Amino acid sequence: MTTQHSAHTGAQQLHTTPSRRKLVNLFRQRPLTSFFVLANLLSWVTWTPYILSLNGVGAWGFRFPEILGTSQLLGVLPGAYIGPIGSAFLLTAVIDGRQGLKAWMGRLLRWRAAPIWYLIAVLAVPAGMVLTGLAFSAGNIIAPSVAVLAAYLPMAGP
Repeated sequence: MTTQHSAHTGAQQLHTTPSRRKLVNLFRQRPLTSFFVLANLLSWVTWTPYILSLNGVGAWGFRFPEILGTSQLLGVLPGAYIGPIGSAFLLTAVIDGRQGLKAWMGRLLRWRAAPIWYLIAVLAVPAGMVLTGLAFSAGNIIAPSVAVLAAYLPMAGP
């Protein structure tokens, strides 16, 4: 039994460096600040290829393909999800471990309000866009593209 304990401790020490422990402690001491820094960092890392591509500043000789009339679905939208969701996942895993991840996933997928409120949330932004268009365009409203609606709907979920 002593051999197993020391072997386990040795394996744990191999994977835990002093700098990693400092980072984990920082995450635990400052979870909100860590979340915002990581969310921005992961989002910008994800957006960098799009910015450097021919769709952006043209420093990288690659063009993102267009889907539903825009290249932003493949170039921009992933960063909008990867940053915040990836940061939440990473910090939950580091701070709360496997049990925390199970609880997080349970909360992420739980619908807490009556279905009418989700319908209102989904329709409020498009309705606001139409009303704003009416107010500022003298009635000449241009409907948002399918790409905008495709990007909006996943964000309106639970």
